[in-house]
Amino acid sequence: MSPFVRKGPTASGPTASGATAVQIADKTGGKYRIVEHLGPAHTPEDLAALVEAGKAKLRDPGQATLDFDIADKPRVASAVVKSPRG
Repeated sequence: MSPFVRKGPTASGPTASGATAVQIADKTGGKYRIVEHLGPAHTPEDLAALVEAGKAKLRDPGQATLDFDIADKPRVASAVVKSPRG
């Protein structure tokens, strides 16, 4: 399943703020994994802004693949790594 924006209540307990947590989550193998926590929303306006920010991140996640341009560069046949400790 591809990542999605997830909303849910923040932790309960005596210090609970009653906010709604907004996260980017992914479901793999039947388990949910939080990819990124976007923040707590205390008002409907906060919630709408965080959900839209999450959707924007999902539309343009940044550089998803490494796009090395190696066509014009010579290839290195081998490399030697030397330790400074000798």
